[in-house]
Amino acid sequence: MPRYGNNSFSGIISTEFPFAKSLLEPLRGSGNLDELNDAAAARSNLGLGALATLSSVSLSSHVTGTLPVANGGTGAANAPDARTALGLGSLATLSTAPIANGGTGSSNASDARAALGVLASKLIHSSAVKSSRPASVSIATLATVTVPGGSLGPNGWLEIRALITGLNTATAGSRTVLISIGGTTTKQHQPVANANFNLSQDILFHNRNSEASNIVQSRIDRADFVWGAFVGVGASGDSGSMAMTVNTANNFDIVVSSTSIDASDTCHLQFLQVIAHYAP
Repeated sequence: MPRYGNNSFSGIISTEFPFAKSLLEPLRGSGNLDELNDAAAARSNLGLGALATLSSVSLSSHVTGTLPVANGGTGAANAPDARTALGLGSLATLSTAPIANGGTGSSNASDARAALGVLASKLIHSSAVKSSRPASVSIATLATVTVPGGSLGPNGWLEIRALITGLNTATAGSRTVLISIGGTTTKQHQPVANANFNLSQDILFHNRNSEASNIVQSRIDRADFVWGAFVGVGASGDSGSMAMTVNTANNFDIVVSSTSIDASDTCHLQFLQVIAHYAP
């Protein structure tokens, strides 16, 4: 298509079609971008400013004002005004919601229970499937129960109940039945000689305002045993206690085991139950 500069075609158009002159005039000479060799002049003709030559726009120096909420912005130049514009309340700045505002005041389940004063009980283990000691083994584990770390809290406690039966054919003290908590042995029980034994044992393991400071009490309900470690001869209903330092913040094991010097002895764990009570 011919250019509309100072050529005869332009003159013909101007003469024959006067009404088009006003339309074509801006395209003549410097008004025709196709005839300009100066990019700056072309931008000037188009009314473009300095931003036209930028590859990116700086929000700090090239933009003024704030983008309203209606256009996807916050309508504010600072965080408090932005929260107000978006209709957010005071909870928007909190990491955890306090109890007074309907929250728990904590970021994990254990602390939430503590903040709410909840005493949670959990059955860790309960089994009445008989576990027997092999006759040819001098020491054997009858059961191992792992208590998850953090189940007790600083002032929680464990209830451990066990029923152990068997036959002791050797001399008194040749067999030992024991329950350990976190690697520390609680009360040991030694059946008398040549007797069938039936041991019902209750253990209360309690934290003392710390997850790593504990007190444990062990109690038996039969008289055909001689106490081991930390009290003297026991009768039915006797109990003994001892301090311990099991770190209950970590997983720890409860182990029921039996030792003997006579392979003909028998020992059976008839029942074992472990209940954890959480207390802050």
